[in-house]
Amino acid sequence: MQTQKTHVGALFLLIVFVVAALIYLCLAAVTGFSALISFFDHSTAVASKANIVGAFGLEFLLVLIPAYLNLRKNMGGQDVDHPVRIPFAPWQIGAGVTVIVAAFGLGYLVSDKQPFDAMFLPIFTVLAVLTPIMLLFGLAVRRLEAGTSWRFWSVFGLGMTIGPLILIVTELLVGVVMLVGVVAYVMLIPGLADELMRVSAQLRVLSDPTEAVMLLEPYLSNPKVLALAIGYIAVLVPLMEEVIKPIGVWIFARQIRTPAEGFVLGALSGAAYGLVESLGVANVSGADWVTLIAARMGTGLLHIGTSGLMGWGIVSMVQERRYLRGLLAYLGAVSMHGVWNGMTILFGFSTALSVTETNRLSNLAIPALGAMTVLAIGMFFLLLHANRRLRPAPIPAPAPASEPLPAPEPDPNPVSEEPRATE
Repeated sequence: MQTQKTHVGALFLLIVFVVAALIYLCLAAVTGFSALISFFDHSTAVASKANIVGAFGLEFLLVLIPAYLNLRKNMGGQDVDHPVRIPFAPWQIGAGVTVIVAAFGLGYLVSDKQPFDAMFLPIFTVLAVLTPIMLLFGLAVRRLEAGTSWRFWSVFGLGMTIGPLILIVTELLVGVVMLVGVVAYVMLIPGLADELMRVSAQLRVLSDPTEAVMLLEPYLSNPKVLALAIGYIAVLVPLMEEVIKPIGVWIFARQIRTPAEGFVLGALSGAAYGLVESLGVANVSGADWVTLIAARMGTGLLHIGTSGLMGWGIVSMVQERRYLRGLLAYLGAVSMHGVWNGMTILFGFSTALSVTETNRLSNLAIPALGAMTVLAIGMFFLLLHANRRLRPAPIPAPAPASEPLPAPEPDPNPVSEEPRATE
């Protein structure tokens, strides 16, 4: 009697996903308990906490899918090696758009009405975040090869667990290093540390956000502060994220057959990361709910597009030794991500300084928003173009067999040919 050999990779991934699922479940339970306390205290924060509970609950359920498939892989199940098909029919596009419109409309109606916001807003938040990501991913990868279901869902699970964890730690470490540099700079400028301490003390007693912005206006409009923010968020963050987000593609790169499949799995990694990131910041209610959730649609498109490009470049390097293509893919992904983040920083600074009405940065909100809109539209059509280019060429149908020609009928009156005389 032969025993089933353990698949080491699937066993490791099973442990990762089970631990991640338990963490998400515990976070949902703790936040739910806190939301319950806020509900009985008649706190206005109950809706925001309920949104977080819904986010952690969805992440818990989604991580169970790759956990189950890796369990089946260890048990020798053959069904996990079946290919994934993503036809994405037109009716699914229509259904997705309908769900998005309904989620935004109903979410807007209940976003500031207690207790309905705490009861229903988490549902509408999940639908308004998850559905656009599913729709954009489906449009980007429909009819492309996606590999086996085990590898497909494992890449998705890694994009929801290991990828965000590594990025959080990496970005935190880089942020700490930059903070140490800022503190050292402040200590070198005579009187600057005391000035910042006085400003900090004044901020603690201010309750009006407009007064706080007016107090911080000299610092927010300082070119050095703006350059520091852009340098971190628009340069360093994209450089780190575009390498780490498609972690599943890096792990499975030698098993992925074509760059087109790498594009699919890279886009899947971006969709998973974008989902976790969007759910992580969707802890708002009231008038800001619609604005934030709508903005996250553009961010989801960004992550799907740049990670799809990276997945294509990674597999091109590993399978085809096309290192220049991989480098150009990385630079392209970082550039698009950097421009998006840079425009976000300008929009944020300009919006904050708009209350001053005198600072030149306050006039950059509309140009920054316009640039982000143009970039989002360009990325959307780029995804559609990449999908068409990467589809396998259709196999031509065999030509129908030609019928044999009928044999000629014999002549009923044959004419005998007389022999020629020879000289």
